Amino acid sequence: MYAPFEDLANSDIVMGDMPTNVLDFITALLGKPPIFPEPPLVWFPPKFEDVESYCFQLCMEDAYLVNFGTFNDEPIQASLVGFVDCWGEGDANFKGKGRMEIDLGLKVKDIVEVAVLGRVTCTGTAILLDSSSQVWFYNVPDAVDPYFEGMKARLALVKLPPNGMTKYAELSFVEQHENVIVDVKEFDDEDDEDE
Repeated sequence: MYAPFEDLANSDIVMGDMPTNVLDFITALLGKPPIFPEPPLVWFPPKFEDVESYCFQLCMEDAYLVNFGTFNDEPIQASLVGFVDCWGEGDANFKGKGRMEIDLGLKVKDIVEVAVLGRVTCTGTAILLDSSSQVWFYNVPDAVDPYFEGMKARLALVKLPPNGMTKYAELSFVEQHENVIVDVKEFDDEDDEDE
């Protein structure tokens, strides 16, 4: 007797070096939904200078969803796609690298280099990585989707567990700020300015 036909095209069935888009195409031809890899058990932020290639690689592998703990007993996921959808003409996405200016009061401002990692899934809240590997949630002005409901201000510094972010970690914030300006430019724009 022969084994039943496996009607899914994934890396367990077909050649391991086959591109993800070909696997998705074969799976669609078979009438099945796309197969997404399981999120990693533990997530650590990438190096600041590698954000663009990191997000690109995750998107190419359809592995951009990451478990980002729980908040008020609800699971949170991050979409590490490198942008947040915004209203506007043309490509109005919030993406790239730039600087964040936090008003600390008494005419004191903290200026931090940041890069857009992505967004809290199904929200208009960006996930930013700063040059010292800290992760921030930022409610992007003109975002298409609603903001993450767990924040009390426009910007919040995420408390990352020392052993990495898991789906069981309790999401909490170290500090929150209302008066902040974040100005980012696409990665390619920065490369052009450097030349």
